[in-house]
Amino acid sequence: MCVLRKGRIAHMKAYGYRDALSKLPARVDDIVRIYSMSKPIVSVAAMQLWERGHFQLDDPIADYIPAFRHMKVLKTDKDAAGQPRHRFVPARRQITVRDVFRHTTGIAYGGKLIEPVNRFYEDNQVVYWYEGMYPPKCSLLDGMTRLGRVPLLHHPGEKFTYGLNVDILGRLIEVCSGQQLSAYLQEHLFKPLGMVDTAFYVPDSKLSRFGPVHDKKNGAFYRISSAHSSPYRHPPQWESGGGGLVSTIIDYARFCQAVANGGRAGTQRILDAATIRLMFTNQLPSKPDSRRFGLGFGLVDHEFGSKPDRRRRTAYRWGGYASTKFHIVPDEQFVLITMRQRVPGDSVCWDKLFPIIHAGLKPLSN
Repeated sequence: MCVLRKGRIAHMKAYGYRDALSKLPARVDDIVRIYSMSKPIVSVAAMQLWERGHFQLDDPIADYIPAFRHMKVLKTDKDAAGQPRHRFVPARRQITVRDVFRHTTGIAYGGKLIEPVNRFYEDNQVVYWYEGMYPPKCSLLDGMTRLGRVPLLHHPGEKFTYGLNVDILGRLIEVCSGQQLSAYLQEHLFKPLGMVDTAFYVPDSKLSRFGPVHDKKNGAFYRISSAHSSPYRHPPQWESGGGGLVSTIIDYARFCQAVANGGRAGTQRILDAATIRLMFTNQLPSKPDSRRFGLGFGLVDHEFGSKPDRRRRTAYRWGGYASTKFHIVPDEQFVLITMRQRVPGDSVCWDKLFPIIHAGLKPLSN
């Protein structure tokens, strides 16, 4: 767990075990699978290219990735005999880059919960495999061609649908920069921020710090994927901007602090402060109790402090499939990160821990 306050480490400590079976203790420099916590990193990287004028948010994504030019939406109704009938209708408009950032493309992740569209993800081999932990077995370029053949769940812009959108952003970065995604991230984010252990794979020299990922059955933990047999030991074909990075809590704290500082880390600036504010601005229709999502970050309000100093603040946050979570609260100069390795993700630790920490935060003026 890591707590940052006023730009400094207030608390950073490892609890429990890296390996629940061997009882190997966890350490703060453990390398972990961050899965969807890759998304904010890649979203920030894409906005660097937006700042440089490589694209506009309301450009059609097909201007950069032609595979998405002629998308269809799958509509399901019943025929005269009452049997399910599937129809393909042209999307009402082009998918925009903004849609990709805010998950309103109509592109999902595949899986039984989105039947009958799921079979198109499976037929085109653009599904995460082995318990949803590893990206498709093809190149990112080939993957975009395949994904362009999959029908949308709904028309672009209609609603939020969590899916392979930040993987599309990863390909947009490659097209605009002329670099492989990993090379761009290394040059423009990881090196400037000192994120020395964040990558799409774990080299042999660091394998001793990489543990298994766990699940639980009948009250007991078991290894669902070990370090030594993990596909993360080798560079992937599909560098997944939406869920492919490994990192450490130390590295991720550096990223979060730079974002909390309005894009600045010491003498380095990864984004302008105005761009960070734009990324923190809700991009979805505003309705009571509705989801709020910016350009790569979820938005949620929390209570901080205790009476008489209790106040309501907006946290900018996200999490990962293996129970990793973070939130950034600029108005409190506060960052909180937790990293576990349990799939599927659960929020038990988060739900208990975060309110306690929030309640203990004194106003910045104190």
